[in-house]
Amino acid sequence: MTATLVVTRNPAPKVQIPLSDQIQQLGETSSPTSVVAYPASEFSFAFDRDTFSYTGAGINYYATSANSSPLPSWIKFDASTLTFTGTTPPFESLVQPPQKFDFSLVGSDIVGFSAVSLVFSIIVGAHRLTTDTPVIKINATRGEQMTYEALAGSIRLDGNPIVPTDVNFTAADLPTWLTVDEATLVMKGTPLNDSQPSNSTITFRDAYADTLDILVSVSLEARIFRETDLDFEVKPGESFSFDVEPYLWSPSDIELELANSQDWIDVKGLKIAGTAPKSAASENIKLLVKATSKLSGEFETVAADVEVLSGAATTTADVVPSASPTGSIMSSTPQEQLNPGLIALAILLPLGVLFAFVILIICCRRRKKRESMEHEKKKEKISMPVAGRQKTQPIQFRRRQNAAIENTFDHHRLPDIAVAPPGVFALEIAE
Repeated sequence: MTATLVVTRNPAPKVQIPLSDQIQQLGETSSPTSVVAYPASEFSFAFDRDTFSYTGAGINYYATSANSSPLPSWIKFDASTLTFTGTTPPFESLVQPPQKFDFSLVGSDIVGFSAVSLVFSIIVGAHRLTTDTPVIKINATRGEQMTYEALAGSIRLDGNPIVPTDVNFTAADLPTWLTVDEATLVMKGTPLNDSQPSNSTITFRDAYADTLDILVSVSLEARIFRETDLDFEVKPGESFSFDVEPYLWSPSDIELELANSQDWIDVKGLKIAGTAPKSAASENIKLLVKATSKLSGEFETVAADVEVLSGAATTTADVVPSASPTGSIMSSTPQEQLNPGLIALAILLPLGVLFAFVILIICCRRRKKRESMEHEKKKEKISMPVAGRQKTQPIQFRRRQNAAIENTFDHHRLPDIAVAPPGVFALEIAE
């Protein structure tokens, strides 16, 4: 066997529009690469002119059977429009229908040679088991449940919606966390933290031996950052270190890098660290922090705002502060200015004590004045003595013999003084 190898200076043509993106435009499909047709039926479909891309002068197009043999007599190819036309074989000529015929669309930059190709199939049978969505694309998030309910409604048998229990299915390489309910064909599951994107094929088979392949493409949204607010502040002339680990879901699986940075900002493990120049002007620096999973290769990029404070607000202490999110910057350097809260407390506390003392004095004076007024009112209620009332205590004045009083000047004795006889009086105290 003799083979010819062609060497060219130009890059070879490449597939620009994959078959899976065009298959539904070609007709009813039974897989991402197959169209279906009844026996002895006419067909015509065309591929996109931009299916292949080439930087050179132009591309030469050919069509062959998938094994590189010439096309069968019932199908023709127009290279100018990339159109396939023909009439499918009759049912009697089919070998164990439904029968699958494979073809290849070839593009080349050199006449007579193959550079790039697309392989597709035409399935001919008495029944058509088809789908509206030969490729199901599912976007899921790790740790969150997803549900896909449109599978059963997309499958048809001879143009009519199927009953899920009328078909059997097998799933090849379906993720362990994803299940398909046999009664409803609902797909459901929750991706694990270590789950990876996957491509799986679900093959359906009906009672007529027709098969249908549906590709399930699962992509997982990057869930690397727990939070994306990575803003922090730095001071000119001081070292800083901002820890990104608390912002990550799986820190042990992550590598950090800065997509754009200043020469004094670097990554050390899971920390953004550096020393701001003393001459750094007050500004806001936007960093792009890229976190890449070591396990899956997935990455996520977030923006971090680094606020460079004014140099006038900095201190000259040698202690290295640790950068933290804006609003909670932690620094071990002593503060040279008093805390405004302490100043306010020092002013308001004495004023409060003085105000309380004045209120106390006013209250005491009012109480004393009130008690004095009440005493005067009680005093006014006491009545004068009244004679002849009951419950009185008589007061008797007894006569007493007066002793002689001796005058020390003239030594004369004074005569006895007569004392009035005792009288009885009554004193009444008003209640």
